Amino acid sequence: MADNHDHMLSRTMSASEVSGIMDRAASVFNALDLDKDGILDSTEIQSVQDEAKTNGVMSILDACNSSEGQFTMSEIDQNKDGKLSAAEFTKYFMKIFTVSGPDKALAILSKLDADLLEIGR
Repeated sequence: MADNHDHMLSRTMSASEVSGIMDRAASVFNALDLDKDGILDSTEIQSVQDEAKTNGVMSILDACNSSEGQFTMSEIDQNKDGKLSAAEFTKYFMKIFTVSGPDKALAILSKLDADLLEIGR
């Protein structure tokens, strides 16, 4: 008998699910991109982290840390240039979507959105 869990993970993503993840990831990316150059570097991520801690908000990146992987530059930075493009950022969340499903990916992105909103981003 096939493992039901494996079957669930291999299901096809609907266009609306993919669109929802991509739109939410773009929104979070834009809020993190402090200088609006279309690239996230470690300075921008650290700046947002520091601002979150100062304002008593859960560490922004803790929302992404899970069994699927760690939200670190090295985990997401596919071309290893030390920066995150919007495509790399979105691809990371699509990976979570594929591995754990849309609810997990959207929950992480929603938490990030809420934390960013709380610190005025």
